[in-house]
Amino acid sequence: MSPVFGFTPDEMSRLRINKPIGSVYDCVRNAADNGDKKCAAFLDFLRRLRTLSATLGAGDFIRELLDLTGYDSTVLAMPGGERRKANLELLLEYAERYEKGGSLGLSGFLRFIDKVQRQGKDFEVADQMSDSADAVKIMSIHKSKGLEFPVCILADCSAKFNDDYLKSNAAFHPKYGIAFKRIDSGRRFDTLAQKAIQTAQETAERSEELRILYVAMTRAKERLMCVVRCDNPDKKLSTVSAAVTKDKKIHPYRVISSGSMGDWLLLSSIRHITAFNLLNKPGFTLDGEENDFPLEIKQIDFSCDSCETSDSENEETAELDDELKEMIAERLSYEYPYAPLSSLVAKVSPSSLENSGDFMKYFAAAKPRFLSPDGTTPASKGTAVHKFMEFYDYSQKNLTASQQAELMVKSKKLLKSEADILDYPMLDRFFNSETAKRIFSSSNIVREKKVTFTVPVGDIYPEMSEFSESENVLVQGYIDCAFEEDGEWVIVDYKTDRVSEISQLVERYHSQLKMYERALFECTGKKVKETLIYSLHLSQCISI
Repeated sequence: MSPVFGFTPDEMSRLRINKPIGSVYDCVRNAADNGDKKCAAFLDFLRRLRTLSATLGAGDFIRELLDLTGYDSTVLAMPGGERRKANLELLLEYAERYEKGGSLGLSGFLRFIDKVQRQGKDFEVADQMSDSADAVKIMSIHKSKGLEFPVCILADCSAKFNDDYLKSNAAFHPKYGIAFKRIDSGRRFDTLAQKAIQTAQETAERSEELRILYVAMTRAKERLMCVVRCDNPDKKLSTVSAAVTKDKKIHPYRVISSGSMGDWLLLSSIRHITAFNLLNKPGFTLDGEENDFPLEIKQIDFSCDSCETSDSENEETAELDDELKEMIAERLSYEYPYAPLSSLVAKVSPSSLENSGDFMKYFAAAKPRFLSPDGTTPASKGTAVHKFMEFYDYSQKNLTASQQAELMVKSKKLLKSEADILDYPMLDRFFNSETAKRIFSSSNIVREKKVTFTVPVGDIYPEMSEFSESENVLVQGYIDCAFEEDGEWVIVDYKTDRVSEISQLVERYHSQLKMYERALFECTGKKVKETLIYSLHLSQCISI
């Protein structure tokens, strides 16, 4: 029988006699329904564990279970208690490893254990060192819970508490909720609710640190040594002594405002008679008091001032090495030869290169969305047109543009909102044009073709022509439409820009389209016969 809940063999037998059929759990529920308080308490505890298992990870759940039941302390009283305790710690370690692997939850961890057992494997057992071994054990305070040692050293008591939660813009508390800093004119201000929750957080965190310190200080059977490090011992002692009042109890505010366990240890031991030698200095007025427990306080200076020597006879002056001096000067004056290229982008699009020079010229040429009657912009209309042209079915050229758009909406190639802003008369004029007829007669048509190629850096950035032989720029873009005619390519670029003359489009996009000609040739190996710009607004076409 497990010692956790204290059920005896007789009690278990009685449970089974009262309910011969069913599981043990059914027997316990039957007894609880009939007034068995012990079984009712067990079921209440089990319900609590079920709630915890749904909210905690496997490692946190096992740690909480051990804390609630005290099972880790119970196994120490059994034969081989140390090994049993070590196996529990190893189980906890396995659960934490399981969670670090990306898997969460107690049920998943249990399935993992079942899978290991079905495969005929087993977990490694703890290699517990005997108490008589001549060795020093190094462990965390959490792992030392339930263990005792003749001598314990509590190191680094000056380690600062983790107060990062106080720097956050949001404060959380399971009881008081959530609060945020106020943002006003770009600045953040503390709020009353946030400070109240942070105070509750700080109180809870300090309480937990006090419990951890209690566990650490109760592990020693004979001797406990606590190490507190101070960069300025006199200043630290002066600060601590100033916090001690006539009241022999330490004020709760001093406990909460302390920054480390070392501060707590100094606060609690500063009145001891053995601390008098440390405090008997100018500026210290606190007198030591007699106490009924043995305490020894030592101040150890680890500075290395005494190790320094000023014996000039042992000093040697190195001779100046001119060759070494020149080498150092040469390395320090080194300049990276490709530094001018560091400010350039290594990947560009033809459209960005074309628009960069004319940005200031055309940046205000289009109306913003709020001035448009239908709430659309020229850019959104252009996107809808290019999308329509991409999915246009040339095999059904007898259909009007409006009918083609309806088919695209039904096949979810085009959004209803995009179809509503299309200019169908304008599109019909294109598909009735000579340019469209040439496209219809081609057996090889590509649309929105992605092209990627490299060009010497000097072709994109003329000021960097000196690097053209060794450095390239990646160019990537999309060709609106290209069709094969007489074994060569013809590029068609549709433009929705509202211009008065088509020559304006040639001026804007000439370099971009020449880049597309080069890209298409490099990607396919076929020459580009002609490049056309078709203005949908003017219903005109021009060859460049």
